[in-house]
Amino acid sequence: MNDSELTPDCRLHPTWPSCGKIQEAFYSQSDTVDPPKTKLVQVAKVVSDLNIEQVNAYFAGLLAGAPTQGRTDPFLNQYEWFLSKRFDRREKPGKVLLVIGTGRNGSTSMAWALRGIPHSLVTHERPPLLHWNNPGPRLEFHAEFFRISRKYFAIVGDVSHWWLPHANILREMLGPIHFVYLHRDLSETVASFERIKLRYNPPLNHWLPHQGEEWRQDSWDACYPNVLDIPLALECQDDEYKKFVCRRCISQYVKQYQLDARQLIEYHDGIELQLESLFTPTSARVLSNYLGCDIPWRPAHLNEVSTDDSTAMRIFHDFPVPTVP
Repeated sequence: MNDSELTPDCRLHPTWPSCGKIQEAFYSQSDTVDPPKTKLVQVAKVVSDLNIEQVNAYFAGLLAGAPTQGRTDPFLNQYEWFLSKRFDRREKPGKVLLVIGTGRNGSTSMAWALRGIPHSLVTHERPPLLHWNNPGPRLEFHAEFFRISRKYFAIVGDVSHWWLPHANILREMLGPIHFVYLHRDLSETVASFERIKLRYNPPLNHWLPHQGEEWRQDSWDACYPNVLDIPLALECQDDEYKKFVCRRCISQYVKQYQLDARQLIEYHDGIELQLESLFTPTSARVLSNYLGCDIPWRPAHLNEVSTDDSTAMRIFHDFPVPTVP
């Protein structure tokens, strides 16, 4: 099958050309919530050899901007088939773990460490990118991914800043959720954001509404809240003033996020961990008691000066060994 024969959705996946047959199978299914059983069996035969690389590739396509149909996305049926051929189904659904934090707060290191928990599936900023406002089918896709995955894993989690505004609705969709807030000192967090966002010209400013003229436009813009509404700043062509506005936005965002995160943790009986003491026996013990399992804590210091480690961390980077022949 050549690229011209692929569906529009498939062409949005830069890593998918060799997987066109599978992508085509996904989108040949019915759009109904419960497709006919015979249809599912027919499609399952086509993609029964779905492997880890192909699953990773699908998520890479979502990260690149491919759309999702939410909870009825055809991929999700085949993802469950993929798991069922490799893992024992649990008698009781596993726990859902969401680690929140501003970003630039050790989230990549935290995700890497959590991947060491036996019988778990923990990711970092798993696509599709979740918009702060009006998440639409993206949130539905995430919720269904959790629902399916917890049938086969003791803990299913993700580490990202974007779960904060959606915590309540996710609890309605999934039931009890374990929340962990990873806190970093305010000034250190702001300085880290500034190093990353101000290195571009024009700067990246996720926290103001703009059309990509005065500020560098980015697919992550919608994943953050708008913290300042100052149209005059958008019309300014002075580079130094743009940096000043960006710094102010970052500072305001971090301050408000930290306040809101602590309120969420208190309301949902979650826990707070400090980045400066994250990889200590005390933090490991607190987290282990909270999750009710032993945690082989693995210290890491990733993304200290860039976001390269996040980019390299695939969804199933160290996927567990299958338990079902």
